Amino acid sequence: MKKLLVFTTGTLLLSCSSTDVWKDPTNRYVAAVAIEQLMVESPENISEMIDERLHSLHNYYVIGHKNLQAFDKSIAELSAEEIYQSDAYLNLIAVRTQAEEIEHELLDLDKKLSSVKSVKSRKLVKEKIAGFAQSSPMSGLSMQNISFQLGLKTAPQKNLSLHQELSKELEKLEQQKEFLIYEKNIEHIAHTLDTKSIAGKRFQPGIARSGNITGNEFPAKVWSLTFDDGPGRKTTQTILANLQKRKMKASFFQLTSKAKENRSVAREIRNAGMEIALHSYTHKQLTKVGAQDLEREITTALKDLRSVHDGQEIHFFRLPYGAGVNTTRIRQKIADNNMIHVFWNVDTLDWMAQPASDIVKRTIDLMKKTKNDAGVILFHDIHQRTADATPQVMDYLQKDNRRVCTLKTIVDDMNTGAEKVCSN
Repeated sequence: MKKLLVFTTGTLLLSCSSTDVWKDPTNRYVAAVAIEQLMVESPENISEMIDERLHSLHNYYVIGHKNLQAFDKSIAELSAEEIYQSDAYLNLIAVRTQAEEIEHELLDLDKKLSSVKSVKSRKLVKEKIAGFAQSSPMSGLSMQNISFQLGLKTAPQKNLSLHQELSKELEKLEQQKEFLIYEKNIEHIAHTLDTKSIAGKRFQPGIARSGNITGNEFPAKVWSLTFDDGPGRKTTQTILANLQKRKMKASFFQLTSKAKENRSVAREIRNAGMEIALHSYTHKQLTKVGAQDLEREITTALKDLRSVHDGQEIHFFRLPYGAGVNTTRIRQKIADNNMIHVFWNVDTLDWMAQPASDIVKRTIDLMKKTKNDAGVILFHDIHQRTADATPQVMDYLQKDNRRVCTLKTIVDDMNTGAEKVCSN
């Protein structure tokens, strides 16, 4: 069989068969090339490739849940700054970069197979995912995000003891040398990440402190709710309805590709008085792309997103995974497009499959750890669990004289020296 050379996201060079490629995560471009090659040269191996990708996806999410438990435990033990520099948090970000690349690969493959003549081949990705999800409770959690994106109905896991199921899965997987390699890969990637982000008291586009918002600099009791990765459909609309019910405004960091796919929902958000911000074109990890892709993911993405929103100005950008916040060439590209970068100081970690109640507890616990009871909360509006969790967080935000505004309102008030920031 023909050999392929593939750079993994861990920057290790592999030489392997076209099916073995999928045992390690690849960047999205290489994945697309390998898919095309498999379909042309050895379509019989696509089934094997899907099995290997699902296996990898499961391993990464199990590692993610292991670190999620450690992260939640650390909230009571560490300071706010220490929490986001902990091994558990960095490992979680690393898991997300790997897991989402695999999910993108599978979504791309499903689209490509939809055009083939064989009905069996067209259903292959969905059937494989559905079958894998049924193999164990933890497998079901690992497949939850990709299943939702493909519109697959999954049976609700009632009375699931996540801690107990994770312990059982780890007892099995940690006996396997391969799983330990996955963990080492995550640790390697995590050590290349930098989540230490600083900002000033005034904001303007640029690569200096003033060009980055974390939320730590906000006055007491001032909060901004932010939502990434949409617009989705039902979940985004549910979140929007809950915001309107409470007369709250939020900032939605939209992916241009998703906004073009879901124009009506994207505009519904804008027409409701919410703030539209940019989250790149396709959610690529920008520290891994060249100049041409960087231009598309920021400059072209901004132009096309503004077109979706009838020319509305867009003032803020958030890097996928927060990766590149301290990388000059990336920050300069954001600034050249007259946008301020926005980080966060409360990460709900809602991208992981989990009960909505866990998201609520974690969010409020992290809010209590902030210096001024103020900041930027990171959610993702494409998940049902987020739609289920956010009403309780919104209700908490309306207590004890807290104020919630869009980023633009807060920045304008702070830059002009308003006596009371986010007064409305």
